[in-house]
Amino acid sequence: MNGQNFQSGKLGLDDETFRQAAKRHPTLVGKWRELRHTLGQMRLSDLAVGSDARNRCLPSPFRARLGRNQPFKSKFIFGPSAWLRSLIKPAEGRAVAYVDWSQQEFGIAAALSKDANMQAAYLSLSH
Repeated sequence: MNGQNFQSGKLGLDDETFRQAAKRHPTLVGKWRELRHTLGQMRLSDLAVGSDARNRCLPSPFRARLGRNQPFKSKFIFGPSAWLRSLIKPAEGRAVAYVDWSQQEFGIAAALSKDANMQAAYLSLSH
């Protein structure tokens, strides 16, 4: 509680120490705690960016229970917090796109089953 790690005697810099101190001094310590949290999110250096300035990471197929790709957030360009993504700028003449499929499984099932009603229903979703 006094900002020191009781076992080692070192200065406590963990979030719990800051949380407790912010309760006693919300104006000063609360703002420092918020700043530490924000800076802790800024880990763009962990992104898997090659020498060609392109982000390539393992898509981790079937990592999610539903069989979808789920790359590690620390390696994937769209993994950081939304406010940090605005700091990622493509080179001139390049673009960054995030495409999220809507009802992809239903569309695949409609195509594979050749069910005309199901296909019509799927096509009506995209308009």
